[in-house]
Amino acid sequence: MQAVIVEAKRTPFGDKNGMLKNYRPEQLAAPLIRYLSQMRTPDDVILG
Repeated sequence: MQAVIVEAKRTPFGDKNGMLKNYRPEQLAAPLIRYLSQMRTPDDVILG
């Protein structure tokens, strides 16, 4: 089976010790995951 990237989305990012410093990565990714789940059920989600 071959992996294929169908589309990519961006989560928020900021400067070190900036305004997003108190947020965990999963908190920043949660709205994106909810959005993708409403559009269709993703087979895989790869964060990195």
